[in-house]
Amino acid sequence: MNGFDDGDVYTAADVPDIYKHSFDPYVCNGGSIVAIAGEDFVTIAGDTRMVNEDDAIVSRSQSKLFQLTPMTAIGSVGCFADTLAVVNVIKQNIHMYQLTHLKRISTDALAQMLSISMYSHRFFPYFVSNIVAGIDRNGKGAVFSYDPIGHHERKAYDAAGTGFELMIPAMDYFIKNLKEPLTIEIAAEITRKVMIVADNKDVYTGDSAIMYIITKNGVEAKKMPLRKD
Repeated sequence: MNGFDDGDVYTAADVPDIYKHSFDPYVCNGGSIVAIAGEDFVTIAGDTRMVNEDDAIVSRSQSKLFQLTPMTAIGSVGCFADTLAVVNVIKQNIHMYQLTHLKRISTDALAQMLSISMYSHRFFPYFVSNIVAGIDRNGKGAVFSYDPIGHHERKAYDAAGTGFELMIPAMDYFIKNLKEPLTIEIAAEITRKVMIVADNKDVYTGDSAIMYIITKNGVEAKKMPLRKD
């Protein structure tokens, strides 16, 4: 009578008017970040656009950079809820480190701390791509990149986010074809150009970008406009 034979096995998809509900804890909120390490400085930048699961823009002014110490910052893209969780956890760990050791944590140690924290969540990973940028214990510029479960690597420069595949080739071109030493001004200009590359081709990157220039004297923040459509 109902079109099904007794003894047959059916799934919910075979039965009309049956809806399957599921839960997905991860949402990609888009955006891109880029960082370049120099001899005694580092630049890191990220755009301020945030989208939701329907690709609608929910914010045009949300920074993806967070200062952690006077000489260290983190850029984080992916699921913004996980970004906030990672940043809050690492800030708590930094505070505990300073209470325990009675000294400020170095960029190198902070990079390792973040790696351990992310690896401890490897069975339910944070859905984020992080870049830690700062001045290391020897006074050199440092950029550390991460995968979702915490493996990290020190690099001369790196990018992450939805514009990653556009930004890395652009950085390769600009940096590997330099005819003069890398200075703060040159690194800042390359960072700006690479953000524009992502802005022009990636719909999830745009509105504006925040850039941190980090030296032994601290962090200087700059803002630059990007496409708003």
